[in-house]
Amino acid sequence: MAVELPEYVALGGNGTYVLSWSESQVSWSSGLGKELYGLLNGRYNNSGQSNTGISSIAFTASGRYALCYEGGGWQFCCESISRKVMSDGGTISCLSLGPHGSYIVIGSECVQWKGLPKRAT
Repeated sequence: MAVELPEYVALGGNGTYVLSWSESQVSWSSGLGKELYGLLNGRYNNSGQSNTGISSIAFTASGRYALCYEGGGWQFCCESISRKVMSDGGTISCLSLGPHGSYIVIGSECVQWKGLPKRAT
């Protein structure tokens, strides 16, 4: 019996998580920040609504989040990443939020980061 694995996993503080499965299905834990919970609940629990799946997501225990959708769209709620950083990346394949406003965004057009340890850069 084959087990279906999620396509994307994001872990947050206090045991929180978001799992993105195939065919635009997403599951998440309790304890997410209010805005991220509202976004996920609105996108995936409204009957009759069809949305593209999440291709990449990062979030923190303090409620900051950034996510990318299949097809290239994105949305974020954090002060460290700007619209320019997200736009300049092209199609984003990976993003991560860290402590103290740090981040890394890996896109088809460029890689951008802020606040990474020197060895990571």
